[in-house]
Amino acid sequence: MNRTARIMLVEDDRDVVASLSESLSSQGYRIDFAEDLTTAQVLLTTRPPDLVLLDIHSFQVQARVITASHQDLVHQVRIGRFREDLWFRLNVLTVETSALKERMEDLGQLCRHFLDQASQRNHLPPRNCSQAALDVLRRHDWPGNVRELRNLMERLVATSDPPWVEVEELQVLLPHHPEFYPAAPRSAGVNDSDVGIFPQCVEEIQPLRSWRIHQVQSYVQHALRLCGGNVTRAAEMLHIDRTTLHSYTINSISNKDIS
Repeated sequence: MNRTARIMLVEDDRDVVASLSESLSSQGYRIDFAEDLTTAQVLLTTRPPDLVLLDIHSFQVQARVITASHQDLVHQVRIGRFREDLWFRLNVLTVETSALKERMEDLGQLCRHFLDQASQRNHLPPRNCSQAALDVLRRHDWPGNVRELRNLMERLVATSDPPWVEVEELQVLLPHHPEFYPAAPRSAGVNDSDVGIFPQCVEEIQPLRSWRIHQVQSYVQHALRLCGGNVTRAAEMLHIDRTTLHSYTINSISNKDIS
């Protein structure tokens, strides 16, 4: 059937006809409508169609729509970023859930669940978090919420196989955790806003390039120690190739390498 074909709809339900007519017309078809067989017979004689659709039935479907968002949808409606009519359709029963950082009592169980899930899916040895590691994780802010925790557990399973996750391993995978950058003694007049995430730099400021080279080399050496000197495993943990890892262990690191 080409795009200019004529279709006759024989149907007494005008809502069904209107819906089908709009859909078929938008595809380029010409539509004739007959409410009964008498009218249809007249149209068959005067304007023979290419296709006749009759005894059209529509079905009612019962569905339950569940949606989730990390945004304040009321605010999004007010500023015009979310359709108000869609909000009114969806807003029947609202259930607010707390962020991960507000329910640390669930962290241990969630860690076990995600570790088991990752090990089973990837056919890798099961792992569990030591109490010390859990204590560190409970003091993390979790800006990425549960998704961040799940991805961290996935990395822990993929990058190492000892049965227990220890704090030293988290130090590589959570480098910006505040406990891995202990605060240095403050000089008079130095405020928290002056310190940033690297407080040890406040007392003795180094040239930026020297500091960055030192940080990169220390980070790579720490990954190598965790992997028992295994260069391939350390490179996989850091998501770099072996050649790049070797370049990070020598003194001559280019500006491009540390950018």
